[in-house]
Amino acid sequence: MKYIDQQIDVLLYDRIQETINNSKLKPKEKIPKYSSILDDLFKALTVAAKKHISCLNARSIYNFREYEIPENIVNNTNNLNKLQIK
Repeated sequence: MKYIDQQIDVLLYDRIQETINNSKLKPKEKIPKYSSILDDLFKALTVAAKKHISCLNARSIYNFREYEIPENIVNNTNNLNKLQIK
């Protein structure tokens, strides 16, 4: 599995913590923030891909097929994608 740079790792973790701890945000407002964080994570993981992958859904599918991702992570990511689309 490809690893991401530690600076990106820390930045993504900080963004997750900031979103979790921001009590002013309603759950509907948090969903796009989590989606953006996931998109940035999958971008970092697919940066060396030989194909152009343009959106979160395509990046997540690529990573799920390329690597052995635990089923609960796949399901949670797919559910977040569905929530964001609504």
